[in-house]
Amino acid sequence: MKKTILILLAAFALCMAAEGQIQPDSVKGDTVFVHTIQLDDGRVAIEREVYESALDSLERMNEFLKWFLISIAALATALLSLMQWWQNRTKREYIRQMKSWDKSYKEFKKKKTELAELEEKLTNKCEEAEQTISNIDVKTKELVDNGVNTLSGKLGPKIKEAMEQAVKAVSMSRAFKEFEDADDKANKKDFRSAVESYDKGVEYFKPYIEEEKELISAAFIDRSIAKRNLEDYNGAIADCDEIIKLYGEDNPEAAGGFNSRGVVYLEKGDYELAEDDFNKALSLDPKHAYAHGSLAILALYKNQITDSIKLFREAISLDENIKQAILKADNLLNWLNDPNNSEQADDVRAKINEIIYPKELPE
Repeated sequence: MKKTILILLAAFALCMAAEGQIQPDSVKGDTVFVHTIQLDDGRVAIEREVYESALDSLERMNEFLKWFLISIAALATALLSLMQWWQNRTKREYIRQMKSWDKSYKEFKKKKTELAELEEKLTNKCEEAEQTISNIDVKTKELVDNGVNTLSGKLGPKIKEAMEQAVKAVSMSRAFKEFEDADDKANKKDFRSAVESYDKGVEYFKPYIEEEKELISAAFIDRSIAKRNLEDYNGAIADCDEIIKLYGEDNPEAAGGFNSRGVVYLEKGDYELAEDDFNKALSLDPKHAYAHGSLAILALYKNQITDSIKLFREAISLDENIKQAILKADNLLNWLNDPNNSEQADDVRAKINEIIYPKELPE
């Protein structure tokens, strides 16, 4: 834009320099013409009236051009001033905005620093609280072991028993909190974090394993399932072994441990070991519905469709609540969705639907 204005000003200067030097041979108006006459002696005669009229027209033309260029120059000057004003205004606005952003950024950094300091303080307070609780546990145990039983009469043992129950209640409460967190993580498919929470809960339970066999067995089974989803089959089998060891191999209460271990073997593809564990579970508890259901799924993998449907019926006849567990069984769904079983899957799905639930199995 500046270059254009400079060009116009240069043109104006050239026109002013050339003013009065335009001398055309003829000027044509509406009614005026200039004629030249060649005389014998070589002189040119020009009619005076026409000549004056032509000069007058030329002067008016020059005057118009001069004022036209002056107007253009004035307009260019105004535009330059406007551009300068706009540039200054934009610059001021930009500086103001930058100062505002800089102020906001400094406030943000200040807030961030304050939050970091607050977070650090809260972390320290939590650590102090954990340490305090831990110290209380230690002191309480010391009190129970060394102090309370020295009280006279029957009051000492009762206080000791009450304190032991209090310590147990605290540990059990922490264990249940970890197990709840683990179940929540497992439902969200975060199996690795779930295993970590199960580990913490089991540690709280360890002093009371013999007293709370049923609860710890449930925790071992849940942790085994989480490990199985992580394809940590050895870890899953180890959890099932803990249940069997806890009750004893010939105890009917160990049937759940054998059934769970058989499911791990089934997922690994060790069908013979899986069948041995399922049959062992049924030998300990013939009415173990989950062992019947597991054998039904194993029969599918062995292409024994008729036996599988029969076993499903037996499982449901023993426990109606097993229906949803069968519908959600990973091994069953894996078999139904396997392309190699596509010819039989629809028929099996329909038969299971007739037995279990009026709705179709989830894909």
